[in-house]
Amino acid sequence: MKAGRIIDMQKSGFSDPDTLPELPVSFWHMCASILKAWKSMTSLLSEEWTALKNRDLEKLSGISEKKCGLCKLLENMESRLGHAVDSILHKYGLETGPDRWENLRLITSTSDISRLENWMAECRKLREEALSVNIRHRNWLEDQYQLSRELMAILCNRKTAGRTVYGPEGRLT
Repeated sequence: MKAGRIIDMQKSGFSDPDTLPELPVSFWHMCASILKAWKSMTSLLSEEWTALKNRDLEKLSGISEKKCGLCKLLENMESRLGHAVDSILHKYGLETGPDRWENLRLITSTSDISRLENWMAECRKLREEALSVNIRHRNWLEDQYQLSRELMAILCNRKTAGRTVYGPEGRLT
């Protein structure tokens, strides 16, 4: 056990690490809901990729609305969970803010710490995966847009910023 944990347990009124409280069931329900939402985002991004490749604009529109709604839902759920953690910390006289998760570890049972760390790692992995997939989709779209601009410039026989186009006489157009 870390020395900092012993000091903070004394500050929060706990002297024996074996008597640390367990997190409430409602806390774990919120965690499960957030994890489920991140998994839904992963599957939604997979659907989006299929629609992008097939150029299915109607499906893309629906997916875009779902993504927007899911992002708002995730933001609300994570905010509620943050407020729940803050209220737990206030109850034991610990600080909130950027160190809230570290402080929560100080006042929870060892079984809950392990469960919390597993949940945090899974959520972090899903969040990073969703972000990288979103960036990949955006880059693909930008590449498609640039390609179509260059093709249109060639078909319309005009000069583009990145390429020199010659007319039939061999001169720049």
